[in-house]
Amino acid sequence: MARSWTSRVTRSASVAPSSLLDHPDNIVIHPPEQEEEMLTLLRTVGWAAPILVSETTGRIIDGHMRVSLAVRAGIPRVPVDYVALSEEDERKALLYLRRSTQLARIDPVNLEVILNSIETNDDELAAMARSFAAATEGLKYSPKVREIVEWQEVTIGPLTFLVRWADYVQWRAMLREAHFSRKPTVLFEIQRRLGLVA
Repeated sequence: MARSWTSRVTRSASVAPSSLLDHPDNIVIHPPEQEEEMLTLLRTVGWAAPILVSETTGRIIDGHMRVSLAVRAGIPRVPVDYVALSEEDERKALLYLRRSTQLARIDPVNLEVILNSIETNDDELAAMARSFAAATEGLKYSPKVREIVEWQEVTIGPLTFLVRWADYVQWRAMLREAHFSRKPTVLFEIQRRLGLVA
């Protein structure tokens, strides 16, 4: 039986990016193109992962570029996970975090599915997707423009309703939250509330 791995995360916090210290042993240099793509991600998706910071020294272990971009953009707070590492372990983490991403390969099938499923009116995101596709040999990319939906048809048994999209989304979200459910159970609950099932 495998032993559990030690969690070094001591706490999470939202902190001013200007208060975080660059690690003097950081081995990664980020070119302008990578910074532009990260800015696009942060603008369109937001923070998907926290910055890693050593509790011992206050130095950034992972997230130097995101912190630098946040400082330049005047972002007041960034999400941080503090980790308990010795200075030697900090250096190991700097190496392993970089090395592990270098060893990863792109799954071209999944990449093609993801790129072709993204609907966007965002020129920056579309340009990034095209760049990604161009760098992957044999990948077919057909960008989709996001359709603006104003009305949603809801069919329950013999009845079909036309519902404003915003109302439909809110109703669906409330039902899912109330019943911790996916679509089939949501449909059943709609039918029950309309008195179509017992």
